[in-house]
This record gives sequence, C-alpha cells and structure tokens, in this order.
Amino acid sequence: MARPHPALAPILALLSLPHITKVFFDGRPDVLELLLAYGLVLANVLDLQLVEVAARVHKCKPGRPDPELLKHSFKSISAEVERNPSAYAGIHALRGLEQVVGMSHLLPKDRETKDIKDREVVAMRKACGSAMWLARPLPELLLTYAAHRVTLISIVYAHLMDRKWVGKNIRALHAQSAVYMGVLGSREENERLAELRLRMYLPLGIIDRLEDDDGTPRYACDCCRRYLTMDCYMTRLHGMDTSEGEERQGAGNVRQVQKRERLSYCRLCNAIAQRKGRTLGEWIAC
Repeated sequence: MARPHPALAPILALLSLPHITKVFFDGRPDVLELLLAYGLVLANVLDLQLVEVAARVHKCKPGRPDPELLKHSFKSISAEVERNPSAYAGIHALRGLEQVVGMSHLLPKDRETKDIKDREVVAMRKACGSAMWLARPLPELLLTYAAHRVTLISIVYAHLMDRKWVGKNIRALHAQSAVYMGVLGSREENERLAELRLRMYLPLGIIDRLEDDDGTPRYACDCCRRYLTMDCYMTRLHGMDTSEGEERQGAGNVRQVQKRERLSYCRLCNAIAQRKGRTLGEWIAC
C-alpha cells in the first residue's frame, strides 16, 4: 500500500467524509484503486452507470428478457433467448458515459456525439490500458479528457436526478451502487472480467437484490466467481433411477428420484459464453 503524497491529503480526507455523496460513472476500477493504493473504503456512493440501468429497465416484465438484448447484444442468439426467456431475465447491457449523453441528447444539437470521446485517448487506452493514467506528470491530453468527463458526469447526474423514479428510489440506488462498485477484488480480476466481456453487463443480483436476502444461501459461479442466490442460476430437476429392497438378494423395486441441479455458471456468464461460442457451464448438484 502506497503512502499518500501530502498533496493528496485534502482530497483523501474529503472522500473519507461519510455525509458527502461521492458520485461516479462506473466507479468500479476507481474504488478498487483507492482501496489498493490508500486503503480507502468509500461510504455514501452513487454510481450513475447503475442508476441509468435501473431507471431504464425497472419496467421490464418479470421473468422476461430485456427487449434491448434481442435488438443488440444477444441478437445473434435471439432464437435461444425467445425459446428460453426466463434464462435471460435480469441481464442488462451497460452504457458508457458518452453513450448516455448522446442517446439522451444532453449536449447542444451542434455537438456531434462522435466528438464526445477523444479518439487519441481511445487509441491510448487500447495500447496501454488503464496504465496510461499512471504517467506523471499526466499528459495534457488526459487532463483535458478527465476534466471533460467530470463535466459530462455532472450533466448526466442532473438529468437522472430529475427523474421521478430515481428520486423515489434513491436510497436503494445508493445501497446498490455500493455493491456494484465493490465487485472487483483485484486488478487481475478486473482484467480477467474485461477479457471475458463480463464488464459490459450489469452483474446479476444487484438491482434485483432483496433487502432481506442476506441470510439466503449463495452459490459460487465458476466463471465470474461471485457468490449468488439460486435465482441467478438456471436450474432443473434431473431424474435418477435408484433401487429399493434387498440388494443382496437381487430383489428390489426401481424408482426414479428427482434431483435438483444448477449450472456451474450464473445465467449472465452462461449467456455470454453462449454468445461468444465458449464452453458453457456444467450441470452440478445444488
């Protein structure tokens, strides 16, 4: 853990205040770095990426897939989604900051959406990943980009806070944001999930999580490695033949027992593996 530079003391002290809301847009990597570098655990957080998803999908029919999946992300496997809709319920694609700004028309009409994201920064990110932010002094290009993103975040914040549903559910959104922003356990895990394309989707069991489910049994997903409640998995009853009676005499009645099984991958991981043509989860005993 790094010893913070004295110049960082004011901002770290500010971030430590529990009564001040810390607003992010996809704060997962930021929260991870603050924890690993400075041991700082944030309280009272709000992630606008999560808020945007929750506000967008709260009217989705229970047990039915998000209509946007069929139009975009899962179009290539739309037949399977329509054949088994409950397996894809609660799976929602995340939107980037620039995408939210563009789709919601939050900038003046004379500003093209394509100009929101700096092409040079995009190229740097593809070449260096998040390591580009470690350069000191930070290049002027990245300083300008970061300042611009702060402006966009403030615009999206005002837009979302103006929605009646968001205001009504703000307490739950704060709690869900804390869970969402804490899903990454390490930098390596962040990179692994990115390679699996899992970071493009909202993790299961966050916006659909019940407040009183802390005592509900959880099961590990072999792909994302999160511990999730059973509703996050596909399940089935699998018949097994067993014999009763005097086995030593060769006399016994055969009966079939229904055994409950679940996939070793959660529904999100299994759906993405299916979409990408990767190995799917296996059926295992619950």
